[in-house]
Amino acid sequence: LPSVGGAEIFTARLADLLIARGHEALVVSTRFPSHLSEDEAINGVPVRRFAFLEALAPGGKDPRAGLRLVREITAGVADLKRAFCPDVVHVNLSDARPLFHLRTLDAHLCPTVVTLQSALLQHSAGAENLTASILRQAARVVAVSDAAAANIAEFTDKTLAQIDVIAPGIPADEFLPRQTPGRSAPNPIIAFIGRLVPEKGADVAIEALAQL
Repeated sequence: LPSVGGAEIFTARLADLLIARGHEALVVSTRFPSHLSEDEAINGVPVRRFAFLEALAPGGKDPRAGLRLVREITAGVADLKRAFCPDVVHVNLSDARPLFHLRTLDAHLCPTVVTLQSALLQHSAGAENLTASILRQAARVVAVSDAAAANIAEFTDKTLAQIDVIAPGIPADEFLPRQTPGRSAPNPIIAFIGRLVPEKGADVAIEALAQL
């Protein structure tokens, strides 16, 4: 936050609930847009932002400047780990930012839990790439559905027994089912909330409704 998306909402709710249960939580995120502060507290959750995207995709800048930024951010993440001393690092794996976690594993030794918010492609889980590296050293891997777990097992060396399926939670009181006034027959109703793009599966919802 304040960027809004599935992973961002998931992270915010998870951090809020951890703190509500008496744990300490620190969110490390990208500083984008660049006007956001490096340090902030959102709903009591401390957030530390680094210029991850700028370092990993420097564009037309001097490559040496990009390398210097990578070194600076790596040192900053290492210092943060040593200061906070987490019992576990939880990685939302959706892009290349976990590179800085891998580069600072020795700064503070603790288990890593990886949650994959999307499906893997075969080329994204190759033996020598970032996705494979972060999964290989993870103590636990979390998938958001049975289908996602099967996908991870297909393209990595993780077995289904090594993957926990935890569906993203929603605030139940915000989604109470109700009967539409004036409806004479109890026909099923499906509400789809999401972008109309293939990976969101609106077509699957339509096909499922036709079978009910």
